[in-house]
Amino acid sequence: MAEPKSTPQPKLGANDDALPGPYPAFSGCACWDEQSDQACVCDAEEKALRLWAYQKAPSPMTPEQREWCAAEIDSVECHDREDYEGGTDAELAMGVLRAWQDFARDKGLL
Repeated sequence: MAEPKSTPQPKLGANDDALPGPYPAFSGCACWDEQSDQACVCDAEEKALRLWAYQKAPSPMTPEQREWCAAEIDSVECHDREDYEGGTDAELAMGVLRAWQDFARDKGLL
C-alpha cells in the first residue's frame, strides 16, 4: 500500500475551548483517557470531523474544509473523493474517519 499523499493540515474550525462537553457523550467517540483531565484524546481535526459526522457541528463546512476532507479521503488507497461529491457534511466527515480507520488498520495500528 502506498503511503497517503501529504495534505496540508486543515483549519477545520474545531477549537477545544469551543466544543461542548462532555465530548464522548454527544459524538460517539470511543476513546477515553482516564489518565488525563480530558476524557477524549482525539485531536481538534478528529473532534471537528466527529461533530460533522454526527450532525452536531455548530456551522456547515466551508468549501475549503470540504476540499481538505476530499483530499484526505483521496489520500487513502481504495477511497475516492468522487464517491463523496455532492454528499452532506456528515457523509464527507464520516468518509474521512473511515479512510483514516482503514489506513490505520492496514498499517496494523488497530
